[in-house]
Amino acid sequence: MIKIQNSKRRSRTADSVSILGALALVALLQTWGVCGGHEDREQPKQPARADGNALCYTCHLGLQYEAITAGHAMPGVMCMSCHGPSVEHMHDEMQVTKPDRLFGRGQVNDMCSACHEGHTDVARVEAFRDEWLGKTRPNGRVITKTSICTDCHGTHNYIVESRPSAVAESPWIPLFNRSDLQGWTASDAAGWSVKAARLTAVPDPSRKRTSLVTEDEYADFQLSITFRAHGPVQAWASLRQGKDTGGPSVTIGDSGMSPGRPGSIWLSEKVPALANLREDTVDRVAWNTLLVEARQNQYSTWLNGEEIGRVRLDGPARGRIAVHLAAYSGNQDSSLQISEIQIKRLESPAEKKNESTSGDAP
Repeated sequence: MIKIQNSKRRSRTADSVSILGALALVALLQTWGVCGGHEDREQPKQPARADGNALCYTCHLGLQYEAITAGHAMPGVMCMSCHGPSVEHMHDEMQVTKPDRLFGRGQVNDMCSACHEGHTDVARVEAFRDEWLGKTRPNGRVITKTSICTDCHGTHNYIVESRPSAVAESPWIPLFNRSDLQGWTASDAAGWSVKAARLTAVPDPSRKRTSLVTEDEYADFQLSITFRAHGPVQAWASLRQGKDTGGPSVTIGDSGMSPGRPGSIWLSEKVPALANLREDTVDRVAWNTLLVEARQNQYSTWLNGEEIGRVRLDGPARGRIAVHLAAYSGNQDSSLQISEIQIKRLESPAEKKNESTSGDAP
């Protein structure tokens, strides 16, 4: 039995979504003054969406828990507010192009003062230095003559202490170590390779599919996969796969031969349960991050920070994670690249009950 719960009722059409997205992007670029005088600049195939920090978290997943990011996000100051649209940075497949604006140590105070006007009050700043010079602040930082704002208030390497307890108690575990296939069993070793810290799969016409399966089993979990497809590929991840059963699956790469874009959930390979029909959620040029949550019989998916939906499915309570690439994917130039696979175990009600029972035992 399948019960579907869509995250949102969307009456808008794909065309209206594209138009609204384009208008939002133009307004944002005009705000930063990058529209005029750049008509000859080659535009990326897909523009960045102005949806907060979600697109940045696609690659920089940990930033959402860092003090300087989380603290500024609450009043509405986003990554773009300081670093600019950074469209080239987001679409650089070699990951070497820097954001539009970066700040050296000598530029930080001026940048902060653009919003925090109190920092421009020379008398207040000098009084603060006189009071704390050579002393340790409550946050453990020592004030020196060369101290700058981010020495105390955090940089992108300063993790916020109030991270949700669930994350602190059950951290993300990398399933891909970026050097080899340790922890996985490959059905076709030649079809999978690790180069430049990326997992690459190419279709094998002689096989129906090529697969990677984890050695460990998982019950309730969150799974994060950062991927990029070159050409049309048909790829998916099996969730709670058994020895003789496939379990539900989620689309990673879509070839256009089946309904649903990345983030779609399937009861089996031929029975769709939840289809992602929104093209605006997929980046066809750069990296995408797919997040899946399996909690008891409920499966939820997010793509690049956008919730796709959730569905209840009957199936195995635990099993292995598997990544598959179909042999009929595109052409000989098609491939799937994965830069990161992470999993976080979630405590199930059964485990909680067992813990409470064992705690009461004499």
